[in-house]
Amino acid sequence: MSSRHPTLLTLRSSDHRIIICFGGAAVAHTHPQSSSVRTGAGSMTRRGFLTAAGGAAIGAGVGLTGCGRSEAQTPKSSGPVDLQVWTNDPNYPAYFTYWAKQLNQRPDKRFDYRISSLIQSTDQVVTKLLTSYMSGTRLPDMPGFEISQFSRLQRDDIGGQFAVDLRKEIPHLDRDFYKARIVPYSSGDAVYGLDSDMCMGVYYYREDLWKKYGLSTDFETWDDLLAIGAKAHRDHDVAVAAVSSNDITWMTMLMLQQGGQCFGADGSLQVDNPHTVDALKLLRRGVQSGAFMDLSNFYGAAGVAAMNAGQVIGYIMPDWFQPFVLQLNAPKLSGRWRIRPFPRFTTGHATAVWGGTGFGVTKNQPGTTAALDLLKQAYCTREGQVQRFLKASYLPTMKNAWQDARLRKYESKYLGGQRPFDVYGQIVEDTPTMVTSPYWDVMNARMTIALSETMRGIQSPERAVRDAADSIRSQMAR
Repeated sequence: MSSRHPTLLTLRSSDHRIIICFGGAAVAHTHPQSSSVRTGAGSMTRRGFLTAAGGAAIGAGVGLTGCGRSEAQTPKSSGPVDLQVWTNDPNYPAYFTYWAKQLNQRPDKRFDYRISSLIQSTDQVVTKLLTSYMSGTRLPDMPGFEISQFSRLQRDDIGGQFAVDLRKEIPHLDRDFYKARIVPYSSGDAVYGLDSDMCMGVYYYREDLWKKYGLSTDFETWDDLLAIGAKAHRDHDVAVAAVSSNDITWMTMLMLQQGGQCFGADGSLQVDNPHTVDALKLLRRGVQSGAFMDLSNFYGAAGVAAMNAGQVIGYIMPDWFQPFVLQLNAPKLSGRWRIRPFPRFTTGHATAVWGGTGFGVTKNQPGTTAALDLLKQAYCTREGQVQRFLKASYLPTMKNAWQDARLRKYESKYLGGQRPFDVYGQIVEDTPTMVTSPYWDVMNARMTIALSETMRGIQSPERAVRDAADSIRSQMAR
């Protein structure tokens, strides 16, 4: 991020008002046809960011006005309030706007909400948040922390400097929500984000093509799926899954399903466990046999082409894959896909997890109390959890929402009328927790190398994992 313009942000409000914050001053413009938001800032390394942001904070001084200050302010207790939601997905501010309108219409309303949003990449959301805090400019009232980016707030408990501890504000948080989706947004005993989705893994498959090729979907283990996939590749030149040799998504999910972890609750590195080795071996076997297609750009043009051409007839992915990848990239395949639980290992869980976005609230801001009230209604009530799925396709993270008849009876048109909660309901109680760490980015970078070297045959899985772990521990010790 540029040190010259540390707070050049473009925000879009619910009524299409564009708010440009530059050097602390705000200017409003109206642009009804605006469909995107931009920022004048580029990307920078973390060291460069800290240097630039630190200099920006000094240079900004006490003269910043208009966009607010990050220093302690008295939260409003009622009346009009402008809340800023920063996230990477426009579905989130749309959902919060829906709930804000519901609250605004209540006769006993406490606040009169107005929602504006900043849509940026996951890393830029956190980078801009940290820069705003350090430069003394306005913080977002409700930042969305993508799960891997949240790790940046865990180092030295940076998040505690500006984020509300939700465990203190939400009664029965640990009782009412699944632990698997609380722990990843924790730092010490504090919780700084409520996850928006369970992110449970399931197996997606093209039912029409499985029937056409005479393949049985009644398999039990990963070895069964590999055998089916190898035969399907030989006979029909198709793959029963797609993976990527430069993305640890599948390695991590397969490791978590067996009961492994990247990090321990005490912060120790645990990625060098036998389950990681087994996951790498399974992926390599799958790619070598043709059961799995290795895509260098899973979400790019090659992946979309393989999806629509029927070259890939199955996917090992979390629940968000259906609404945000399959449906968006293959709308003409509506009705042909189905889901079923993952194949099983001899030990471990029925599913795995990958991804997530936890929403927090910044403290000591004019909108703090209002933002907490909104988050509690939208994320901490059964109705809020149900509506979040119906309107935004995110699975409930609150336990009692899973008993709601609207969800149990929900039929997915894209899944050919299948009731997805018949599948998700079988496995939700066995969802593993993914423990995050301040060193997640270090682990991710080094394990990506280990994955690539294993898949290319440069190193054995055992050696690749051992070398990666030694490198990660060395960097953690610095």
